[in-house]
Amino acid sequence: MVSLLNKKNQPHRTILLIRHGAAQFRDKKNWQEKADPLIELSTTGHRHGFYLSLFMEHFLRQNQFKHVTIYNSPFRRCLQTGAYLYHALRQANLDPRWIKDDRLTEQNFSFFRKMGLEKCRRLYPVETRLYEKTLQETGRFYARPPLGESRADLTERCIDFVRDFHHQPDDLSVIVAHGTTNRALYMLFCHETVAWFEQETHKEHASVIRLELQKGDMYRDAGTIYQPASFYLPFVDRSRERD
Repeated sequence: MVSLLNKKNQPHRTILLIRHGAAQFRDKKNWQEKADPLIELSTTGHRHGFYLSLFMEHFLRQNQFKHVTIYNSPFRRCLQTGAYLYHALRQANLDPRWIKDDRLTEQNFSFFRKMGLEKCRRLYPVETRLYEKTLQETGRFYARPPLGESRADLTERCIDFVRDFHHQPDDLSVIVAHGTTNRALYMLFCHETVAWFEQETHKEHASVIRLELQKGDMYRDAGTIYQPASFYLPFVDRSRERD
């Protein structure tokens, strides 16, 4: 992986990669009727956000940070998740920047996900044939759905994001995005390969991966430090739960 950092720049020290809470698109009817950027958190997703904010308060009590930024996909489910985190940071007497960045959006499947493969074959036979041929010969990373994005396309905009990201002064960067987007960012920050990307699976909704600067612009994985299964850890005050 090519270095994206000029030696004169001081990179971030700690990154938290966070996948948004569970969203309403699990309801097939809602997925078909609502544009992807407008899909909101489900009831479970809001509960994810609430417990995530409790975790963040706990995390900040154990670590000292001065300059904090939340980098957010502008999709509604991500912004709602980010709002819980922003509240936790304010509760810790921090004044975080909160930045919406279009480069952190979900992979664009165009109509492919809604329409299904069979219908795409009928309406867009040439494009779909090329997609299936690329998928078979090179794998999913380079296969571009008709009128949509491949994972390689998504990674290209993530490269642009990471290049700008390294110029920022934060000592804690909280990135709230989507499963595939976070995998691309992880690959870039930790200098992993496309083969790694293809084998890796999505983390759970509302899970938190901690990355720590190792050397140059390379980060190391310090572990998945929070996931929804950890709701019952001692730091959680369940009396504060909202419906």
